Amino acid sequence: MAARRPPKAPPPAHHRHPQRRARLLPRRTPGTHLEPKLWDAIGDLPPLAAGSGDEERDYDPTRRAAHLAQRGAAARHYLESVLEISRAAKLTAHRARPHNEQDLRDFARVREGEHSGEAEKRGEKMEFTYKRTCFEDRYKRQHRERLCSTIVAHLSKDGLGFVHPTQNRSLTPREAARVQSFPDWFTFPVTRTHQFRIIGNAVPPLVAEAVGLEIRAFLDAKPAHKSRTQKTTAAQAHDDLIPQSQANAAAYLQQIAGLDRRQLRTCEKPVFLRGWFALFYLFPGLHPDNALDHGDSIELWSPEQLALPGLEDFAVRRFARSGWPVALELLGREAWRRYELQELADDEFYCAEAQRAGMRPASVRHTGRTHLATTAR
Repeated sequence: MAARRPPKAPPPAHHRHPQRRARLLPRRTPGTHLEPKLWDAIGDLPPLAAGSGDEERDYDPTRRAAHLAQRGAAARHYLESVLEISRAAKLTAHRARPHNEQDLRDFARVREGEHSGEAEKRGEKMEFTYKRTCFEDRYKRQHRERLCSTIVAHLSKDGLGFVHPTQNRSLTPREAARVQSFPDWFTFPVTRTHQFRIIGNAVPPLVAEAVGLEIRAFLDAKPAHKSRTQKTTAAQAHDDLIPQSQANAAAYLQQIAGLDRRQLRTCEKPVFLRGWFALFYLFPGLHPDNALDHGDSIELWSPEQLALPGLEDFAVRRFARSGWPVALELLGREAWRRYELQELADDEFYCAEAQRAGMRPASVRHTGRTHLATTAR
């Protein structure tokens, strides 16, 4: 198994790595304009013929110096800060897989940045026997000045979609690892198939770092600690809104259950919260997260299941998937709207206290139900 040692220095800033991969993450570090291309990442590596190379060898310092001088800041940052080339004593995993003569001839027919289908459209006669309708881009030569195609585990089977920009072979494991942002000191198992599978299946280290930094920023930005007095006051305010009985809960819920969308939006927060808490007091098995995902199937509550004598119009029909009362769908949507706008705090939206209050012993619930039935009449 490969093992990445933690770097001695703090991790580098998370810049974009040189491959086309859709991510809901920053494309580059804020405040910088360093967007490395494929050649920035691999242009200093020694040239190889198909089937040649050693698992471990020396770097070519002269070639690297010329590469950095030509490519400038983007290449220097990526090699030194991301790939940490100064920490690698030897170049490893830079071995090119062998290819048959037909593949090598077809490679030579494909221009930089072009795939085999495009080569055929401009007149090249490709020798490969794959169906053109399914494998039009079977061969793809990468381009030095663009982002590399997304590195995938299929590289363990063949590298036909990852032909080197200037050399007649597919990418080596080290070149693929560099595109994925693995530092050069990271060592892989010696078997080339395993190397490609690990590299292709991996979350790129830069992506993992970006996610970690965002999580840390989120945790560091948590709300300021409230004083004990503030917490006590807020808790007491919520306690005053939680129903004390089923009759109490029915009255609170009835205040808002029949409101339309506009009326719910203008409903004052204390009134809305009383009705919201009442819902979960009466139906503690519901969950706020299910308030938007009901499905289409509707079922009826049996009289034994009905917890609201006197309010059957609101509770007799429910969604089969979520268990949510059909007539109270708008109430759930309004609660979600307020929560997403941060008008409701977590404890107000999830209202666990109201649910716990509703899960009382059967004898207590029976007393409340008798009262409710009498009130309803």
